Amino acid sequence: TITYTAAIEAIPTSELAIARELCKEATAKGMYQVWKRKGELDLHDLSAAVSRALLLNVLYEYMDGERTITDLTVITGQGHGSTAGPVLAAATRAFLTEGIDPPIEITEIPKNPGRFVVTAAAIRNWIEKQVQPAPRL
Repeated sequence: TITYTAAIEAIPTSELAIARELCKEATAKGMYQVWKRKGELDLHDLSAAVSRALLLNVLYEYMDGERTITDLTVITGQGHGSTAGPVLAAATRAFLTEGIDPPIEITEIPKNPGRFVVTAAAIRNWIEKQVQPAPRL
């Protein structure tokens, strides 16, 4: 896992597709055990770079029909274990709402800033915008 993590962290954000492929390979080998319960993606022990790659991979799994679309709860933690504060919480939210095209809507959980939800409707909306049919002439 350390080698995959180091490789993903070394990849520039502009090459996120490569990071996603590495993440997909690592996950297939049983690394990054992030699914705690159905619909709960627990990222709080991972770096921001690995979390971005995992989030993108999950979105593509939804799009490719590899995963049933349901509400997705993303667990980032509140940053209590980080000397730099809640880095992961901010990085994952920013990635989904500003770092991918098109952005994806997230729903905050007011009583728990260490998690947020990407609704099934938001996922479907993102997928629909990814797969635009060619315009008819």
